[in-house]
Amino acid sequence: MRALRRSWLLGMGFACILGAAAVTHAQTRSGADRPGSILMFPKVVRTASRDTIIQITNTGNSINWVHCFYLSAPDGSGYCGATDFELVLTRQQPTQWRVSQGRRVDPSDSFGDPGAGFDPGLIPPVPPGFQGALVCVEVDSNGNPFGQNRLKGEVTVLDDSNGDVAKYNAFAVAALGQGQDNPLNLNDTEYETCPGQLTLNFSPRGSRDPVVEALGNASLNSFISTNLTMLSCNLDLQAGVRSNGTVSFIVYDEFESPFSGSFPYQCWSTIDLGNTPQTTGQFRSVLLPGGAINTIFAQARLTPSGTGLVAVVESAHADQAGVVGTAASNLHTSGSAVGTVRLP
Repeated sequence: MRALRRSWLLGMGFACILGAAAVTHAQTRSGADRPGSILMFPKVVRTASRDTIIQITNTGNSINWVHCFYLSAPDGSGYCGATDFELVLTRQQPTQWRVSQGRRVDPSDSFGDPGAGFDPGLIPPVPPGFQGALVCVEVDSNGNPFGQNRLKGEVTVLDDSNGDVAKYNAFAVAALGQGQDNPLNLNDTEYETCPGQLTLNFSPRGSRDPVVEALGNASLNSFISTNLTMLSCNLDLQAGVRSNGTVSFIVYDEFESPFSGSFPYQCWSTIDLGNTPQTTGQFRSVLLPGGAINTIFAQARLTPSGTGLVAVVESAHADQAGVVGTAASNLHTSGSAVGTVRLP
């Protein structure tokens, strides 16, 4: 009897462990706080004053081959032309570069130079005026998709004219197996899915910054603006075709008053919330003409149609002297939506 009871308890223990493991797997989703097999950097810019530093790390203990693609949409047409390059990362190797400069293969770099360390491969610079994204995929030595979930990435957008910086993490999509076919299906079978909903906490355009006001640097003339940059999870890196869709949104102010609407998106899109026709009222303070939000803080829930989206938000805070500070962040993600990434 005692032996039977022990067996029954042992069986229940194993069942609980298996159940917990199943729940953990069901709750696992790709995100910006863990390594993965596909890295998505939604916002990469090079302007007269702003530049972007990319950091990629191989978190594994063996060599990792990576195929990367700059996606450019300079005219806002949504057509994402791709420029590719390859990296070879040794175990636990980080690497970094400025997108305006790229990175050479030069073993003579002295310690302290921007290109010092083991060069992972020739990285081309982006042209002046570049605005777009970067996507990197784990592959094998022959260039075939090979998921190991060892990549993580960070971005620093900096203004060389005043030293202002804004940082965010790359969105990492995890592979559910090693040898994968092309195209890459983000469907919870080959790779994990993309987010089905994004949550954005923001201050409506035209709001006064309470911190700047409290410091006495504004005299009620501070100003907040918010820029949202989105990258579709449905990408054709071979043909570079458009990926069109619609984002539906509901905005809640601090009193939970709802404001809804929608706006179009393409393979890569960036919009100035509160200064775009489809979002003027719902993302703009009543301090500005056409604004509907009467509180300093608000929350927006964004739901894309057709495929998943990854996004980053960058807010700019200005005082009355015109001094501007920026901050970037990843959006909170929930739900799931499928996507497809086609490699050349």
